[in-house]
Parts: sequence; structure tokens; C-alpha cells
Amino acid sequence: MTDTEFVYDELLKMGVDVRDYQIQIHDVGLSTIMLHGGKNITRRTVGLAVHCGHRHDIYLLSSLKNTRRKGVLAHELGHVWLHEHRSPLRNSRMENEGFCDLLAYKIYGVINNIEARLLRRSMLFGRTPIYSDGFRMMKRRAEEMGWEAFLSDADGLLRPARTRRRPRFVIRDSTPPRLHIMDNPVPHLHIQKPFTILSAAPARFTIRSG
Repeated sequence: MTDTEFVYDELLKMGVDVRDYQIQIHDVGLSTIMLHGGKNITRRTVGLAVHCGHRHDIYLLSSLKNTRRKGVLAHELGHVWLHEHRSPLRNSRMENEGFCDLLAYKIYGVINNIEARLLRRSMLFGRTPIYSDGFRMMKRRAEEMGWEAFLSDADGLLRPARTRRRPRFVIRDSTPPRLHIMDNPVPHLHIQKPFTILSAAPARFTIRSG
């Protein structure tokens, strides 16, 4: 089994199936990676995935050792999966790179040799703001949600259509209540305190001449 077949098979076991996509893998020098990569590529870059519709070219640094190459390949194939599945994680570079680094971390866990264990440790304690922080964020999210739910949430093709939320206000019935006419005699009125009219005579007015 080749290194590429190993990575494909292990990703498939994780639920990340990239077997049917149009992918070309190239082992190249850094100058070629920088030529295709644009502004985000630095001299520390070891891999790159370039998408053109449904065609994907993966460029791997030719000087990578066997274990590291498998992890970098898993990372770049993660980009292919996110692209093909229209994942919402692509909207955030930190989530995007963190998801792909999580796949590399899991591949190193399967290999489990000395180099792989060192690489996993360096990922856990790394300090790069996008890759390290993104990886730890996605790792924590996967542990909290469970792997299947985490992968389903990352899959844009499987996300259900959003339904409109019910309005928060309540429409109340403003129809006035019906009047019920009771066919009962009016009860007698009982006056507790009787009153007396003292005088009904009009007051006298005196007109004086000036």
C-alpha cells in the first residue's frame, strides 16, 4: 500500500471520503508551491491545495519525510472535502485550517511512531494564531459534539434547509366578548343610609341701587 492509499483509506474510516474526486498530487519544490499559492504562502509552507471547479491539484513539498508527508496530505485532502461539500467552515480561515489540521492529527495518531507522536505534541502546544488556535478549537468542538455530529455539522450538503422561525410576538383575538342577557328580575335596591333634602327654595337676591 502506498502512502497515498494509506491516507485515503484512513480518511474514509473517519467518514471523509475523497476517493471519487478529480485529484492530482504533485511532489514539488517550494518555488512551485509559492508560484501557485499566492499571498498566503511563506517559506514554511509544506503543502497546498488548488481548486478549479471540481478539479483539485495538491502540491506537497518533495523534501517531506514519510510520516510528515502523510499528515500534510491528509490536511490538503481535507481542503478538497470541505470544498466539494460546500462546508460552512470555509467562511472562516481559522475553522478551515483547524479542521484540516485535525485530520492530520488523527492520521498521526493512527501511525503512532516516534515522529508522529512528536508531531501531535507540537500541534497541541503550537502558537500560530490561525493553525494552532484553529486546530485546538476544532478539536475541542469535535470532542464536545462527538465525531459523527461534528462531521455532519461541517458537511454543507447534509445541512437541512433552515426553516423560518416563528415570530416572537403573539396575536391576540381582539373580538369583544358576547353579551349574555339574563332573563332575571332586577333585584330590589336597598339603601343603607337614607338622605334628607333640607330645603329646595331658591336663595334670595338683594339688588342695591348705586
